[in-house]
Amino acid sequence: ATIQVTGSDSTGVQVGNEGPNIIYGYNPIAQCPSGYVVTGGGADSADTVHTLRGRADGPTADGTGWQSHDVTSGNANDTWTITAICALGTTS
Repeated sequence: ATIQVTGSDSTGVQVGNEGPNIIYGYNPIAQCPSGYVVTGGGADSADTVHTLRGRADGPTADGTGWQSHDVTSGNANDTWTITAICALGTTS
């Protein structure tokens, strides 16, 4: 059986400055429940006022969740939603 879980981060942390634009970082994580491992996932934002500067996403180091690091400019209040697809199992 697989399930889908979500997490979010809507508080940008200033990580740099590029001319008139302040650069913000977001780090949402979606954690699978106990007894599940992550099999996939992704991150998205419905906000249209940001300019995406970079993204890296993938499984957490222990394989029980999905994480993302999103870097934007122009808005410290974007909402990033992350989704993890989890299946019953254990990490090795």
